[in-house]
Amino acid sequence: MIMASGDRRGRTEGGGSSPEEGETGIFRLKGGQDDAGTSPVDYEYLAADLHAANRRRADLFRHAVMADKVMDIMLTALIAHEQGTVLTRKAAAMANRLTAEDAEALIAGLTDARLLEDGPAPGRIRLTATGVDRMRDYIRHVRGRRGPAK
Repeated sequence: MIMASGDRRGRTEGGGSSPEEGETGIFRLKGGQDDAGTSPVDYEYLAADLHAANRRRADLFRHAVMADKVMDIMLTALIAHEQGTVLTRKAAAMANRLTAEDAEALIAGLTDARLLEDGPAPGRIRLTATGVDRMRDYIRHVRGRRGPAK
């Protein structure tokens, strides 16, 4: 399941304060290293946080023009990538409050840009290697502006 909202820092499924080694999908991941190679970057958490912020902005302004639908699809795809889960076209549409037609148009554009590609089975999509690299670069850039996640 793709988690893309809410604050998950320091909480575990059972209500404890620290996840077990190797747990993924719901908890903070070890992720990659930052540019200095010193602290872990939790791409999943930061992508989910950005996705939630985009949704809050769209809700507050109550106008579709304030939504960043393309970036939201990319964030959803990065979350799925980091969780090791399958992202269907339908799930991408639902997670981002899009009609199937709108989602297909955006996915087609991202595929043309070589950021998304068809997954291993019909109806599935995933980030390309370039898409993963660019999204992780973006996450590191945003993290640098905000400071490390706590």
